[in-house]
Amino acid sequence: MTAVKKLTINQYGFIRSLAQSGMGLTDCLNAAQEYYENILAAMPGQVYWMDRSGTYLGCNKNLAEMLKLNSPKEMFGKTREDFLKDDITEKLTAIDMAVMEKDEVISLEEYGWAADGRPAVYITNKIPLHDHRGQVIGLLGTSFDIADKKRAEKQLNHAKTLVKLANETKSEFISNMSHDIRTPFSGIYGLINLLREQEENEEKRLLLGEVAQSAKSLLDFLNQILELTELDSDAIHCHKAPFDIRYEIDSLIDLMQAKARTQGLDLHVQYDENIPEKIVGDALRTHRILLNLLSNAIKFTEQGSVTVSARLRLRQLQFAMLELKVIDTGIGIPKDKQQMIFDQFSRLSPANKGVYEGAGLGLWIVKKMLEDVGGTITLKSEENAGSVFTCLIPIEIIEG
Repeated sequence: MTAVKKLTINQYGFIRSLAQSGMGLTDCLNAAQEYYENILAAMPGQVYWMDRSGTYLGCNKNLAEMLKLNSPKEMFGKTREDFLKDDITEKLTAIDMAVMEKDEVISLEEYGWAADGRPAVYITNKIPLHDHRGQVIGLLGTSFDIADKKRAEKQLNHAKTLVKLANETKSEFISNMSHDIRTPFSGIYGLINLLREQEENEEKRLLLGEVAQSAKSLLDFLNQILELTELDSDAIHCHKAPFDIRYEIDSLIDLMQAKARTQGLDLHVQYDENIPEKIVGDALRTHRILLNLLSNAIKFTEQGSVTVSARLRLRQLQFAMLELKVIDTGIGIPKDKQQMIFDQFSRLSPANKGVYEGAGLGLWIVKKMLEDVGGTITLKSEENAGSVFTCLIPIEIIEG
């Protein structure tokens, strides 16, 4: 027997050369065939290849089993007419011809049947095959059954729809309930304050003050619940318009001054000289962000001061970032709590154990509103050494 070359494979998995060895030519070719058959057997899905006339030249074992063939070799010489109805054959043949004539890869979804007879959805890729001169001589097709994936996607979408519907129903219920409670309670709160102002007896006036404070706490809680439902349902739309940031901050300081004075706290404001008279942004969200941060700072500061500062950063042409800081000398926040305080209903201490009231929604609302306008919030704090909340909000500057 004449010595011939031995089969070797290059880095891409193709036959590179037949190195000199004692193998016979037939053995060498059989080795090459076995090599490619092993690759085909290991491939998932169905694989086939055909010439330009649409005649099958081969397939892998998966496709042979699906077509009820005894072996992949039986695929040779067959056409689609041997397996499919005329209308389907005509459609698929047109696609194959387009792949070969245009010399381009096509990917599509096809509906058919799996080997066990169940309905299947296939993602199919059709790739033109070339000879050594680059001429298209046929087509390679691969199909993968994605029916399970489709079913999972459908179930997931259905589950998402149910969750969305449940959340909308929950939000609507909470919103309606909160409104129904808040409306009469606002009247009660107003009447209590009126009675307190008219009461001449000091002891009774103090008692009415405590009742008014409790009513105010409940109203604040209801307002936060309403904000939560509005944010969850995207009921608060972003609205950019010119506004005066100094006016917004000064108004909030005036609003919170009485509360701060009651606790013996000083409120300070610092404006950078480069803050323009008018900026373009979401005034409503900016107001609510500052209101929540300022309320929190006063609540958690027993002595000292709370400061609000505003300045521009990262200015480019008419665009900039508005930096708002709320600085307090309060109890501070432990390192291990500094991430979780931005979660819904998160509190530094349980309501039944701590001395600080609240629903644990304020900072979550702040973070959510900042995300809505493309802003960020960071926290720098040490336990018993105060806190600094820094917000960056994208704005536009009005010149002149």
